[in-house]
Amino acid sequence: MPDALILTEAGRLPPRPVWGGDGGRPAAGPDEALGWLTLVRLLGWSATVAAGWPAGAEPRIAILTGRSDEHPLDALRAAQPRRPMLVVAAPGAAGGELARWAGVARRAAPEPPAGSPRRLAWLGPGPPAAWTTPDAPLRSEPLELDGDVAVWATLGGEPAIAARRVAGIGVIATLGLDVGDARAAGGAATALLKRLLTCGCPFPTAWLDLAGALLLRMDDPGASASVHLRSWSYAKLGEPEWEAVGAALRVRGARLSVAYTPAWVDDGDARRGTLEVAGAPVARAAGAVHPSPLVTYVDRAGHAPGRIDDYRAEHRGVATLEAAGLVGVEQHGYTHMPSDLSGWSRAPDRYDDVAWYREFDADPVLPAAEHPVALGASLLREHFLTPPTTLVCPGQAWTDGVLAHALAAGLRLVSADGLALRDDDRFCWCAGVPAVYLDKPDPVHLESELPAIGFFHDYEPAVIGPDWMGTQLDAWRRAGARRLMDFRELAAALELRLDLEPAASGWRLVARGDREPPLPRPLPVLLHVPGGEPPAWLELPEGRRKVQRLGDGLGRLVLPGG
Repeated sequence: MPDALILTEAGRLPPRPVWGGDGGRPAAGPDEALGWLTLVRLLGWSATVAAGWPAGAEPRIAILTGRSDEHPLDALRAAQPRRPMLVVAAPGAAGGELARWAGVARRAAPEPPAGSPRRLAWLGPGPPAAWTTPDAPLRSEPLELDGDVAVWATLGGEPAIAARRVAGIGVIATLGLDVGDARAAGGAATALLKRLLTCGCPFPTAWLDLAGALLLRMDDPGASASVHLRSWSYAKLGEPEWEAVGAALRVRGARLSVAYTPAWVDDGDARRGTLEVAGAPVARAAGAVHPSPLVTYVDRAGHAPGRIDDYRAEHRGVATLEAAGLVGVEQHGYTHMPSDLSGWSRAPDRYDDVAWYREFDADPVLPAAEHPVALGASLLREHFLTPPTTLVCPGQAWTDGVLAHALAAGLRLVSADGLALRDDDRFCWCAGVPAVYLDKPDPVHLESELPAIGFFHDYEPAVIGPDWMGTQLDAWRRAGARRLMDFRELAAALELRLDLEPAASGWRLVARGDREPPLPRPLPVLLHVPGGEPPAWLELPEGRRKVQRLGDGLGRLVLPGG
C-alpha cells in the first residue's frame, strides 16, 4: 500500500520510461502530479499515481489534482482508514461536494501586479515559517472559509491553504495556491508544500531530513577528452592530489560522487603520443576503446608535449577514497563520446569541436548488452568496489532511450541539469532540485529544503589546485549547506520508505524498502507528532535510539549506517 495516492485525470497518467524534463530539456508543460510524486519520494515515502481510487487502497495521504469535480468521495467514505488521512485538494480538484466537506468556497482571483514580491507564511502544525516570494509572484485563488476551518498558510496575508477536520477521514487541506505556478516560482513554495505533507498529517510522521543537503558531483575522471579536446586539455589528478581531495572531504564530513568515464578512446595517431594499457604498449587503432583505469598516455606532439596522463594513478587515488568511504563512484557515460568513434577519428575537427564529446545527444540503436550505458556499468563494476547507482549524463544531454537503458542497468538516479529518481519502471524528473556549478553558492538554491546538486569537473582541482574544492565547500556552508552528500547516500535513503508504528514500548520507526544500496553512513530523520511531543526513544531493528526533541512537535533521530 503506498504512503501517498496521487489522483490525476484520466489521460494524464505518467508515461514510461521517463516522466518530465530537466533544465536542459524541459517537459512539454507543467505536470502537477509529477511534482507531487517527486516531493513525496524525496520525503522517503512511497507513492502511486492513478486516475481513480484503486480497490482496497488505504493511503496515509490522498492528493487530488486535475481539473475535475469527479473525485472519489464515495471511496474516501468507504476507505475507513485505520488512522486519519490527510487529503490535499489542489485548486482544480476542490469544487463541488468536496468543497462542501472542506468548508471552503472560491472566488475569482485578480491578477497580481508584476514584480511584486509577497510574504508566504506557514501557520499550521509544527514550527511557523515565512519566506519572501520572488519577483515573479505566485498566484492563489481567494478562499472563503466556514467558521471551523483553520488557515494553515497565507500569501500576502490572504489564506493560501485552509484545513478542516472531517470525521471518518481525517483532515482535508484545500489549496488556493496554484501548485504548478508555485513550483516554477522558486524554493519557498516547495518548502511550504513540504510542511503541508509532513507537519500537516493528522498522525505521527517520519521523513528524510534533506534540508540544506548539497549533492557533490565531480565529472570527467577517466575521460579521454582531456587528452584529445584542445580547449579542455589538462593533466589528470595524481595520487597526491586525490589525497588532498580526500582530506578536504574528511575535515568537512563530506562525501563526493566521482562521475567516472570508464572507457578511454584512442585516436590511433602514434605520432601524437604513446599509449600503454596495463603497463604494456598496445597496437594503435583509431576508435579503439580501452579500460580507463589501465591507461597511461604520454603526449609527444599533441596539445601538451611531454605531459604524462597517468590514468592508473588516477584510478588508485579514486579507489583509495572509495575504500575510505569518502567518495562514491558513479557512471559518467561510457566513453564520453558518441558511439560513432570511427567517424570521430576521421573528422578534421575531432580535436576542436566539443560536440564530439557529448555521448548521449542521440541514442544508438544497439542490443541492450552493447549499449554504452550497459558497457559502462559493467566496466565500473569490474574496477571499483561497488556498482554505480547514478547515471551522470556527459554534457548534461540525455534521451528517453538512454534513460530506458539506465533503468535496465539497475541505476537509481540520473543527474543532468536536474535530478531524476527511479520510481518503479520510470525515471521522474524532480521539481525543486537544481544543479548548480560548485563555484556559485547561493542560499536561494537551498530554499526548497530539498537537495541541490553542486557539480564541477576534475579540471578545477587539476588546473587551479586541490584547495579550490575546499574553498567552494566552505562558501556553500556559509550559504546554508549543512550536509554534503553523494548520490549513493541519496539513493540509499530513497529506498527506506519510512513509517512510524505503535510498539509495546511506545513507537517504532519502520523502513519498508529493500535496503539496497545500504546507507554509507548515518542519516538524519525528522519526526512530527501532531498536538504533542515526539517520544524520547524510538525502537529500530538495531535497538532503541534516542530522539532529540526540537519543539513544536518536531523531533530528530539519526539512523545508523549500513
